[in-house]
Amino acid sequence: QRQMCIRDRYISLIPLTTQVTGVTLKGFKYLLQDATLTIGESIGVSNEQIEKRAEVKLKDGILICIESKD
Repeated sequence: QRQMCIRDRYISLIPLTTQVTGVTLKGFKYLLQDATLTIGESIGVSNEQIEKRAEVKLKDGILICIESKD
């Protein structure tokens, strides 16, 4: 299982592989628990960090993580 800490306020997660499994988001406006993201779906796009510490965890696959301050 891999995880990353987020430094900016907004995030978009775009699958680079056909599927990214086991995606869990904590500390965001829209939470996910052990979700599967697939290419072409917008479920990971434009989320907002609402807690001081936010995490993205995944089990398998590759995600493009785009962070922005606004």
